[in-house]
Amino acid sequence: MRYKIHNAICIKDKDDRNRAKALIKEQIPRIERVVQSYPKNLIVDFHFNKDDRLSYSFSALINLKEGLVFVKEKGENIEGIIFSLFDKLKLQLSRKIHKERKQYLRRRRQNRTSEFIDHFPELQESKKEESFDLSNQLLSIILREISEYVNRRLKTAEITTAIRRGKFNLQEILDEIYLIAYNKIPDIPEKALNNTSWIYHITDEYLAELFEEVKFENKNIKRLGDLVETDYKSNQDRYTINTDKKIIPLEDTDGYEELSQVYMANDLFLGDTENSILDEITLKLNQQQINDFIKKEIDKIPLNKRTIIDLFLIEQMDIDEISSIKKILNSEVEAVINEVSKDLEKKLLSHL
Repeated sequence: MRYKIHNAICIKDKDDRNRAKALIKEQIPRIERVVQSYPKNLIVDFHFNKDDRLSYSFSALINLKEGLVFVKEKGENIEGIIFSLFDKLKLQLSRKIHKERKQYLRRRRQNRTSEFIDHFPELQESKKEESFDLSNQLLSIILREISEYVNRRLKTAEITTAIRRGKFNLQEILDEIYLIAYNKIPDIPEKALNNTSWIYHITDEYLAELFEEVKFENKNIKRLGDLVETDYKSNQDRYTINTDKKIIPLEDTDGYEELSQVYMANDLFLGDTENSILDEITLKLNQQQINDFIKKEIDKIPLNKRTIIDLFLIEQMDIDEISSIKKILNSEVEAVINEVSKDLEKKLLSHL
């Protein structure tokens, strides 16, 4: 991130002017942490103006991929308005980036759903012709969103159960899921084509049997938090699947692809009012710290709640879709989201 300071000369006192520039330089890392991994090189333009003999105005403008962030402060105390503006800038920038991320994830899901609908007739045809290789390749491409979900489930299972790391191969698991999906192609109802939630239901059933997570958790629920705390730091490999069906580290992707692994904390805490509970959290923690904290805490909760929150925060699914995947009532999904939200809110605030 780069920044430019405009019209600082309006601050007549040289010492005050130099102090203002030094304060801006000190505060810039707070903004850099907010835009970490943002898929665009950003420039912040700071503007000073003098409204009258005593009062100054100080503004900041950042041009994001999908809009501007503009904030402004006025006052007689230059240091005061700089600190105040950076607080406001960090909050507004966090909100705007969250909105962009949410829009990106939704567009990606819509595009993949449309892609599935477009190619479903070809899947049906390849099934009739018993062309498994073609069907598997089509499924692996148009259902590639499931790879990220499976990867998260696998990594969490290695932390929270007795599964030895490396016991299961991600690609082999995906191939089995595609085989199950292939065999179920004739049974997919027309309504299911409007979304791909059916593949998540198939995936959950298969993984539950493969990992036997529930059995382990029932025996070790009291130790679950300790297991996560002990193993979390050493189990941070993050992968995704590219369009060539290759498993690659997220570090090798562009910034937006990393959003597939981000817990959208704003969806839990961000209210309609300007002064939401997330504002207090955002002022003291950066997005990566919030994401890491939430991920670790979610890994500690029972499997049924954990997967609901994953679908809600990362997969950006609505209540109806999650209810369809889990085969439970909408009210039960909402109850889990509310319960986990309140618990995470308390833990985050106590963590500050």
